[in-house]
Amino acid sequence: MIIVSFSTGVFAFNSDDFQYWHTESVTWQVDKNLSKFTVRIPFKLTKFDIHPFVADEIFADFEENEMNKNRLYSGIEWKFVKSWRGKMFYLWQCSKRNGKWIDTHVLGTQIKFFF
Repeated sequence: MIIVSFSTGVFAFNSDDFQYWHTESVTWQVDKNLSKFTVRIPFKLTKFDIHPFVADEIFADFEENEMNKNRLYSGIEWKFVKSWRGKMFYLWQCSKRNGKWIDTHVLGTQIKFFF
C-alpha cells in the first residue's frame, strides 16, 4: 500500500494506492490495482469542524488490461466531540459488467470513534 498526502493551505490531498497480488510458482505479479484520490478543504467551516471533500476511486484489472470500476464521492466530514467523527456523502459508482457500464447511486453515512 502506498499513501501520499499533502496540504497546500487551501486544499488537502490524499492518495491511497492498493495492489492485489497473487502468485504463480515463485513469481509475484499485480492482479488488480485500486487508487483513491481525495481532496479536502483543511479549515473549519463551523464550530463542528465541517470539511467538504471530493474523492475518486479507480479500479484497474491488469489481467483484463482495463479499468473496470470507478467511484466518485462528494460529501462532508465533521467532528462531534474530541473522539467522534461523522461523514455524509453521495457516491456514484460505475461498474463494467459484460462490456456494459452499470451506474449505482448511494447516499451514505459513517460514524468513527478514535481512541
